[in-house]
Amino acid sequence: MVPKVVAKGAAQCLVETFSARYGIKDWNSLFYIVHPGGPGVLNNPSVFFVLDEMRRRSAKEGKATTGEGLDPGVLFGFGPGVTIETIVLRSFATD
Repeated sequence: MVPKVVAKGAAQCLVETFSARYGIKDWNSLFYIVHPGGPGVLNNPSVFFVLDEMRRRSAKEGKATTGEGLDPGVLFGFGPGVTIETIVLRSFATD
């Protein structure tokens, strides 16, 4: 049940954030950083490590942007009570 609630909530966040505000409806045109929450995750692979790895890999592979060649992106954070935090991200040119 929880995965369905999270999926529905994430889809609603995408519509409210990207479709309504920016006119973006193709979710495949975004890059994603997902943080499932919890102390174990916070103490190990936090989103900062994920963002840094994406940046390094994008540059190594010659992608146009630090977001796997895409811009913009979304960061999802999931927390207690099935809460969802949504942050709009912008990537930079990898030069």
